Amino acid sequence: MEHSTEYCPTFREIEKGLFIFLQQTYGEIMEEILENIESIIAKHQDKKRYQLKDKREVQIDTSFGPIIIKRKHSIV
Repeated sequence: MEHSTEYCPTFREIEKGLFIFLQQTYGEIMEEILENIESIIAKHQDKKRYQLKDKREVQIDTSFGPIIIKRKHSIV
């Protein structure tokens, strides 16, 4: 009987790889959603009252892992 030298991942390895992939994907989606919300807030804020001060990167720890978004900071 011949023995195969090809590696075949275990069910556990497949499951773990898929879980990591989905965490990264969900993190990217979450980042995109939060940046869209940030844009909506910036578009609808009272521009006579608030002035854009700067943009900062903010890291948020989520269940999908840390995500980084660019937040706009305004001053009155």
